[in-house]
Amino acid sequence: AGVCAPTAKNAVLNTTDLANMLATSDVKVVTGSGAVTITVSGSFSWTSAHRLTLDANLNVSFRSPVEVAGQGAVTIVTNDGGTGGDYFFTTKGRITFWDTSSNLIMNGTTFMLVNDIRSLANAVKTNTGGAFAIAADINASGKPRGTVVPEFSGIFEGLGHTIRNLVIDHRGRKVFGAFFGTTSGTIRDIGLDNVSIVDGSGALAGLNSGTIIASHSSGTVGGQEVGGLVGKNYGGLILRCYSSAAVNGELWSGGLVAYNEYGEIVQSFATGTVTGVDYVGGLAGISSGIASAIIQSYATGSVSDSVEDDGEYFGGLVGLFESFPGDGAEIRESFSTGAVVAPPIAGIRIGGLIGVDSASPSVIASAYWDMDTSGITDPSQGAGSPANDPGITGLTDAQLKASLPAGFDPKVWGRSASINNGYPYLLANPPQ
Repeated sequence: AGVCAPTAKNAVLNTTDLANMLATSDVKVVTGSGAVTITVSGSFSWTSAHRLTLDANLNVSFRSPVEVAGQGAVTIVTNDGGTGGDYFFTTKGRITFWDTSSNLIMNGTTFMLVNDIRSLANAVKTNTGGAFAIAADINASGKPRGTVVPEFSGIFEGLGHTIRNLVIDHRGRKVFGAFFGTTSGTIRDIGLDNVSIVDGSGALAGLNSGTIIASHSSGTVGGQEVGGLVGKNYGGLILRCYSSAAVNGELWSGGLVAYNEYGEIVQSFATGTVTGVDYVGGLAGISSGIASAIIQSYATGSVSDSVEDDGEYFGGLVGLFESFPGDGAEIRESFSTGAVVAPPIAGIRIGGLIGVDSASPSVIASAYWDMDTSGITDPSQGAGSPANDPGITGLTDAQLKASLPAGFDPKVWGRSASINNGYPYLLANPPQ
């Protein structure tokens, strides 16, 4: 009756059979018999107007492309009877709709499909709290533009797609310069590849006080207070994200985030080079405030000074880590490997992991830096200040690659000589 149920924990449904069924009727794929997740590991498409429903006890994962080549529809349901589940798109996983009038429902929310930037901007302008999804990859090359979506409070779903060659020239504008200016909603599963951000704040979001999940950026980002993905993370959550963008800031600069204030960065990483002034870090320029946290994250890009001046802080992971008594700020299960370079000027502080730790009290645990690749070989210089900062440990390159460091959860971290140049990597957010 159009329902495909598993007969065993690792049951397989052939994608050719599935496509043939969708040609003649709606199809619902469910879990059961020990199976709690649905994984799309083979690509398929259909041209009929029928609906595919993937209904899982926990997760639905897309590891290969799915194409709705007609006016078909898709429904995704996670956590149907379970908890802690989600939907995931790997590097090759995505859902493409040929017709933007098709219907997409994800966990009870109906999304409007768009396939170009202008349509998205116009749609959000009339409904800043709506639900929108990218129907296909977008090539945004052309004349430079300002921030695409100035304010957003809804749900934006990339469906595993990328927006390529976006140029945002934000000179002379007052709002945050990025694809999304300010957001208090949810942005997820989108890549911005080969972006060029001029005088902006970040590639994806200028100010985030919502949630950003499984999104990434590459290219170049420049401005005063800039991050490779997000400018300021103010009370927001950044989860399973990464950036390889080269960041050049005039003040605060971070490979992923310029300023993490009251926010959380979890299972994320940055690999791009970072140059800046004052507070510069491979992952974040500053991490500060009540409950601010960097958890299970890392940075591998170099950190350097763009203007020689005093009072500057440079760290392989974070430039400045600060809080006040009772704030609960923390860094744990994190590491950095990038070179940290700054001129020998009085007042400049450089550390293998942190430029300056002024958190009171400091909550740092299972945090490491590579003493060989960073150029910071003094075991007491995990932070430029104070010396011998508790919770930070320097390791040689060989030690960091030999096994997971002490305190790293093997359910979260993996290690392989052929992945991430031998350094620990995130199982749920592997390097691309």
